[in-house]
Amino acid sequence: KSLGKEIFTKEIKPYLANLTSKKEDQLHTLGVHIGFKIKEITTPNSSLLITGGGALNHFWVEQIKIQSRTNITIPAKEIIDFKEALIFAFLGVLRIEGKPNSLKSVTKASKNNIGGSVYIY
Repeated sequence: KSLGKEIFTKEIKPYLANLTSKKEDQLHTLGVHIGFKIKEITTPNSSLLITGGGALNHFWVEQIKIQSRTNITIPAKEIIDFKEALIFAFLGVLRIEGKPNSLKSVTKASKNNIGGSVYIY
């Protein structure tokens, strides 16, 4: 699962904007909710990799740990900071090798696809 900027901007931010409670209380509730939602899609003692900006939020990670009871792995800060660049490099390698880099299980498309173009200068 991913809580990207698009989902936050479209769904969560407008909801929070209409609340009259303190921002600290809203963020606390959001952190507890995130832990609860992750609990719904995981099983105790399973493995969970947390990356992206959320991996740096100690309170949210603690909520996920408490509620989901999963074995959490958080990569080194360098991996978190450069995750997107690493992922796009990997997608490029898959494209060059002619292997699917867009999986139907992720995109909900009808089939796996090979996306992107390669231009050699």
